[in-house]
Amino acid sequence: MMSKRVIYKSAIDGRFVTKAYALAHPKTTIKQIRKIK
Repeated sequence: MMSKRVIYKSAIDGRFVTKAYALAHPKTTIKQIRKIK
């Protein structure tokens, strides 16, 4: 079974951010989906 993990990263400094921050700043947030086996 494959599980997906969504990771939010800031486009400005590359640090990981929370989902709340990503929703508040959609233009400066990179959404990455990683598949975990």
